[in-house]
Amino acid sequence: MLRAIVLAPLVALHIGCGTSTPVKEDVGDARPDVAAEDTPRGDAAPDAASDAAPDAADDDEQRRAAGREYFTDAELRNQRGEVVRFYTDLIQGRAVVIHPFFTTCATTCPPATAQLAKIAKGFGDRMGEEVSFVSITLDPTVDTPERLAEFGRKYGAGDGWTFVTGEAEAVTGVLEKLGQYTPNKEDHPTVLLVGNDRTGVWKKAFALGDPDELMATVRSVVDDPG
Repeated sequence: MLRAIVLAPLVALHIGCGTSTPVKEDVGDARPDVAAEDTPRGDAAPDAASDAAPDAADDDEQRRAAGREYFTDAELRNQRGEVVRFYTDLIQGRAVVIHPFFTTCATTCPPATAQLAKIAKGFGDRMGEEVSFVSITLDPTVDTPERLAEFGRKYGAGDGWTFVTGEAEAVTGVLEKLGQYTPNKEDHPTVLLVGNDRTGVWKKAFALGDPDELMATVRSVVDDPG
């Protein structure tokens, strides 16, 4: 379940195509919109623990189903040409940074990608294990898996960083869900979506903002305790 999406003030001016994503500003320490139940303690009934496991499993499945519906599970292709499902393979159970770009972009994409490369380096061995990056092209007709692989090598992309393309309809559908679609790719927003599917917290961050502030935003989501 999505706990909250935070739109930092610096980001607001850089969204050129609007957003279809629900946004709450200044939500602070928002928590799931599910009422907490009293936790059995002390002399709890013997079957309390066994009852909790199915409930937790049901909650997890509901969260996964909601994620598939919200983000879509469109089939895309990564830089190795492999078919990946957007939510199930790239977001589910992960902390993730989603980065819209295209390989022929000569303005904001190069510095934004370089910024991400520095953040990836800062996470070290946690990349691929605890945090993943997903760079989704805004130009699927031109950006083949081979071009994505070449682009990734240029910026030293390693484990945990997936570049995706696909059929134009599928890519457009995903971008629309993310609030990142624009008919003219040159007008795309320089906004990163940073989320933790395990805890349900999502934030937006300006890709060309202060490097330290951007790293702090990403860490706050990755390390979110839930």
